[in-house]
Amino acid sequence: MQTKINEDKLVQMVNWLVNHPKVQYRLCDDESEVSPEEFIETMELFERNGFHEWIPVLFLKNCYNDVLHQAMTSLLIEKAGQEWQRIGTEQLCKEIKDKIKEEIRLKEDRRSTF
Repeated sequence: MQTKINEDKLVQMVNWLVNHPKVQYRLCDDESEVSPEEFIETMELFERNGFHEWIPVLFLKNCYNDVLHQAMTSLLIEKAGQEWQRIGTEQLCKEIKDKIKEEIRLKEDRRSTF
């Protein structure tokens, strides 16, 4: 049953993108980078239509935009500070080291895959 719901949502999302070529261009075109204002506009459009899954994709596609990069960095630092306060220094340090080790393994795996 879960698969059917996911497939229905995927079809809905693809059909929605077909009917919104400007958003499709912003999201899929290799050469396209949105302005911060277009990012907000597109993000709000995704929110209104229940397509929250596209928001991280939109960000990753445009993560080299200075304003968007700085906004996300500031948000992540703020959230990290809150998490640090919640879980404590020892746990946060452990999680950071674990994440770095995981990224090292993933990088090695990607290198050996190709």
